[in-house]
Amino acid sequence: MKFVIEKTVLVKGVSKIQGITNRKTDFPITASVLIRTRGMNVSIYATDLENGFEGFYPADVEIEGEVAVLSKKLFEIIKDFPSDFIQMEILDEKMLKISASDNVTKADYHILCMNPQDFTILTHIDDLVLYELDALILKDMIDKSLITGIPDDERAHLIGLYLEIIEGEKNILRMLATDGHRMIKIDRNYEISMNIPIKGGVILSKKGMTDLIKLIESGGQVEIGFRENNFIAKKENETLVSRLLEGDFPDHKEIIPQNIETRMKVSKQGFGSLLKRMLILTNDRFRAVIFNLTADKLEVTATNPEIGDSNEEITIEYDGTPFEVAFNPKFFIESLSEIKSDIIVIKIANEQEPCIMFGEDDPDYITVIMPMTV
Repeated sequence: MKFVIEKTVLVKGVSKIQGITNRKTDFPITASVLIRTRGMNVSIYATDLENGFEGFYPADVEIEGEVAVLSKKLFEIIKDFPSDFIQMEILDEKMLKISASDNVTKADYHILCMNPQDFTILTHIDDLVLYELDALILKDMIDKSLITGIPDDERAHLIGLYLEIIEGEKNILRMLATDGHRMIKIDRNYEISMNIPIKGGVILSKKGMTDLIKLIESGGQVEIGFRENNFIAKKENETLVSRLLEGDFPDHKEIIPQNIETRMKVSKQGFGSLLKRMLILTNDRFRAVIFNLTADKLEVTATNPEIGDSNEEITIEYDGTPFEVAFNPKFFIESLSEIKSDIIVIKIANEQEPCIMFGEDDPDYITVIMPMTV
């Protein structure tokens, strides 16, 4: 194998697999990238056995072949390489030589090769029907959902995002996420019926969706599809395959209160700044702050015997009866960072039921937050 490729093209491709190849596994091959040459293209492929990525990039191919090398080391070498064009060549089937393609720059690196036959290829999608979505809308939904984090707990509903397609008078793409203490629900309308064959929704891997963000962050259109237990996303010359999670996702209708009439309205900037200050006096043992709601003001108190206490008030609109309730301010702060509206609406009934928070201009992105016991 021998080829020359533009540095910026190769760096862009290899950067997108770092999340896959840097995950801890018991299989050394998952830390590697498979490089293949076919015609006038170079393909790079990586997998952690649950997610797979493949991209095709133009190159000047002299000799066809394939090689597997450590992904992280390759990326570290090429990202600051001193030449705009990089030449790669296999030496004695054991070493990949990386050098400048011009006759001026002196830069030679050698990386030991691994067996390319050890790769499991997940990205064969030639005969799969795909459906187009706006890439930035999908990215925004994933970004908003991933604030729930990726816990070590392996339960599907905690490490996954639930995706559902609802077709009717309004076609809705719905995404749900939870960490056990809160639930995120996002609905987005789309015009053209896709008729994607997913019955009752699927659970996408949060890890896989962090990789997908890199694929779609430049915008445009992304094609998605499903095959057996895999989710597929394709954008131009790059494809991501992510294994679907098995298990049950909580029914949001049982978690999200349906008939809360009382509402609180507050400035996003003022509310967010107040909660960030309250967060200073919390820690792992004392996470709660107390909300004291009245008709025209919200009083927030944080008490931590290990540090100190604080108390602030902010003007609000509230049409319910006065009461106190405890919450973890971190959950509000994280969702506020994803809300674009200047005014925040919080539907809240009492100190025992979860509250529902959303932006006044975007009621289809809601965060459901459970109260705490103090």
